[in-house]
Amino acid sequence: MKRLILALCLVLLVPSAALAEAPSLQCSSRSATSHELAPAGQLPQSAGEHLFFNADDLASKVDLELRFFLDGQLHLSESLPLKSLKPAAEPGDGVPPGTVVELLAMRPAERKLLATISHTEPDRVNVEIWQEGTLLRSIHFAQLQQESEALTETPFRPEMVRSQVSGKGKREQLQKLSGFPVEPATCEGGCILNRDQCYASNCSELDFCEDCEWEYQQCIDACQPPPPPPTCQYKEVYYWTGFYVVSRTPLWWDQICFHDHISSVYDSRWHVRVETTYRRDYIKKTTYGNCSTSQQVINYEYGYSWCYGWTNSACYGSLHPFNLC
Repeated sequence: MKRLILALCLVLLVPSAALAEAPSLQCSSRSATSHELAPAGQLPQSAGEHLFFNADDLASKVDLELRFFLDGQLHLSESLPLKSLKPAAEPGDGVPPGTVVELLAMRPAERKLLATISHTEPDRVNVEIWQEGTLLRSIHFAQLQQESEALTETPFRPEMVRSQVSGKGKREQLQKLSGFPVEPATCEGGCILNRDQCYASNCSELDFCEDCEWEYQQCIDACQPPPPPPTCQYKEVYYWTGFYVVSRTPLWWDQICFHDHISSVYDSRWHVRVETTYRRDYIKKTTYGNCSTSQQVINYEYGYSWCYGWTNSACYGSLHPFNLC
């Protein structure tokens, strides 16, 4: 039986302040140089549970500040320059008007940390939404996630917004727990950097990782004599990740009767238009003198495509001889 596949790929890349020329999204395969795409099998840092926010009533009017609290302490603060966005346009290509932006779009590690904690202990993570010094809403992070999930179940096209994020974040929280300053030249500093790398590589979605903490304690206990001197050279590498799916939603009001030989009774089916939203990241990977590494999302962009996929509803008088998907 035929399944829904991607066809008739119409791509609309959202403009972005890219730091390097980005390869355009294509329907057909194409070759890419080594500096354009991430290493094979590497998962984009932003992949996972994205956090979308409905800014339809605020676009082009006001700027917002979202404050993320962990255990009652200010963890991160994000400023959204919504005045720079244009108000929602008239419906186009069957997509209803609306302005949706992504929260913590370039801070995936912190976003995943808050989401992980909120999933098991929702009272620990809260969000305040401020407008020009006035508190508009105070909600649990879990409720913000629920609203985001509801948005992804409806047709939408997220807007690029260059937000500013400040605050302690995950790395500073681990430093506070350890009681040691991060100085790569010291043994304790090297242990902390190794633990950070362990969390980033193996436990990025966990608030507490037993294996990383065990290795960290073993390292601290062995800090005499000091570790060998660094052997790596400082290096920065920039690359685009591949596109990955953010959402896929059917536009039920847009259906066409296509000829489709999938039944001995009816030879045509109603086909619904399905719109898919993609995203990719521009990554800065830094290697330090002590051989530790860090990765940072410094830009991102969206892409879109659509096709018609068959439903189970029979129809008569098909407009086309074959199913276009």
